[in-house]
Amino acid sequence: MKIFIVSLLALILTPFFFAYFQNAKFEKKLKPALLAEIEGVIGAHGISDAVYTMDKLDVSISGIVEDKDGVSEVKQAIDSLGGGAVRVKASEYNVQVYGDVNVKKEGREIALSGNVGDPDGLLNSLNSSEFIGLNRVVAANSLNHDTVYRDSSLLRNTKLAEWSASYLKLKGDRGYRINARDNTLKAYGQVTAKIKDGILNAAEGMNITMDSSAFEIVDPTPTKLALSNAGGVSAISGNAPNDFKSDELFKSDVIEVKTDDFTELHPSIATPAFSKWVASYFGSKGARGMNIMHDEVTLTGPGTAMLEKQWLAELGNMGLKPVSGLELYSSEYHYPGYQSESKLDDTAQRMLLEAFALNQIFFDSGSSDVRVDQQEKIDALSAAISKAGDGVSFVIGGHADATGNAEFNRKLSKKRANSVVRALGAKGVSEQKFTVVSFGAAKAANTGGNESDRKVELRIK
Repeated sequence: MKIFIVSLLALILTPFFFAYFQNAKFEKKLKPALLAEIEGVIGAHGISDAVYTMDKLDVSISGIVEDKDGVSEVKQAIDSLGGGAVRVKASEYNVQVYGDVNVKKEGREIALSGNVGDPDGLLNSLNSSEFIGLNRVVAANSLNHDTVYRDSSLLRNTKLAEWSASYLKLKGDRGYRINARDNTLKAYGQVTAKIKDGILNAAEGMNITMDSSAFEIVDPTPTKLALSNAGGVSAISGNAPNDFKSDELFKSDVIEVKTDDFTELHPSIATPAFSKWVASYFGSKGARGMNIMHDEVTLTGPGTAMLEKQWLAELGNMGLKPVSGLELYSSEYHYPGYQSESKLDDTAQRMLLEAFALNQIFFDSGSSDVRVDQQEKIDALSAAISKAGDGVSFVIGGHADATGNAEFNRKLSKKRANSVVRALGAKGVSEQKFTVVSFGAAKAANTGGNESDRKVELRIK
């Protein structure tokens, strides 16, 4: 009986003793070895945010790896833990790659890297000119997606592509990284304080958390191309495009490239069409210039209302934003420093100009007929012109006051000039001496109908 009881107890207690010794062996030898293996896999494969649990040989692991190939390698390493004896719980097996992406601009090229979890085709839009602006993608082979990747909701922001394009157009090397773990965007590169504020405001408008700690703040000096031509001396200063051809436009070139506000000059500035327009602009009479900042072109110097309208329209047709800083005159013959073609000695020229100034012909409102009370001035002009000799030619132009339609006044001004030419012709002056023009409204004319603005004047051509 005693033997039976001892045998029964041995039968009952043996599994417990076996389990005890097995557990002691596991805790003392197997568990430390398995933990070392698990930590070795985590360290060797760079798994971040790693979490694992152990229930004897049942193991569950989760964490993050940086690329798709890493996922496959981690899976194989986990499957071989403990020589393949470890049972990985499939329902909790959770090695993931987050939807991170890095967009980096160097020069005029863009490199994309990272991983994007997107079953709906976002990958195609990321690898497109719409996403990164006007620059071309040169490296995007590491952009992948897989079922184990977690989506970044930030990449689904419909306004992100528009923001990305405008940000990457800014001059200078720059970039940004989207982190799907905390759904933030970290931008980096050189910016001015003003540009930084604009970027942060744009991010706030998109409900994006922007990390701006990597920005390098620099002082702004606007990108500017200044062209001028005064007295036959021409110059360029500012940030000129490399392929901007100025040899035919300027006698001397002074190129000074400055630091800038990271805003490129507009592409149209470097085109043959713009060079041709510049040649025409500076070919017109008068000392003038222009200042260019990105796509805004400000014209300076003397001009007429008709030339202003023409120049602004031509620049607008090139896709530029023209701004008039012109000082408007009735005609090119009124520009400061106007040089006449006719050769006269200083005394003869001064006497002739004095005669013209004293004998301006005035008209009634709306009329082009020479009044009777202006006939003495016609006589005085005829005598002065005849005394100047045959080698002198003249410009004769009519003015109008500020009343009425502009086109009507332009035509009326020219009619008044022709009336004076005919009146001088009747006094024996050859009409071939005159170039008839419309000066339009007199410079700095008063508003309303003033006789002093309804006149005809002569200039030495």
